Amino acid sequence: ASRLLASTKNRLEHDLVLDRIKAVLAPWCDRLDAEPTPGIVRLAHVQHLMTGVSARLADDVRDGALLAAMHPTPAVCGTPTEAARAFIAAHEADPRGLYAGAVGLVSASRSDFAVGIRSALVHGDQAVAFGGAGIVQGSEADAEWLETARKMESFDAVS
Repeated sequence: ASRLLASTKNRLEHDLVLDRIKAVLAPWCDRLDAEPTPGIVRLAHVQHLMTGVSARLADDVRDGALLAAMHPTPAVCGTPTEAARAFIAAHEADPRGLYAGAVGLVSASRSDFAVGIRSALVHGDQAVAFGGAGIVQGSEADAEWLETARKMESFDAVS
């Protein structure tokens, strides 16, 4: 956890996502607050930087419009968004399907969404797992492959 918090590369990756989320949310909000420094989220196979963001949306904001503005985040597409989308379309062999989409719930009083940064599509006794790593200045290929492999271990644990 201490190495992750001190990592310039991981902080850059985290800040790119956080900065875009705050910039996109701001026009839709009456209030927007973000914790001043990231903390750590510990999962079974990996740890992540996390910064809490809370907001009070303006009264006329609709879920679909906000989701359209937010998606895709740099966590799954890169930045700047349009250049990253074009690169992905030109270089990824397989469609992403549900991977990297918004997942969540909508009710009369509340909506709660997250970005599906790891997912699996199951057909009978076969599953296709999706995941990746953030590539930014300072990334090292071997470390990114190891990070992706660790993320995919969560799928091995349930098989």
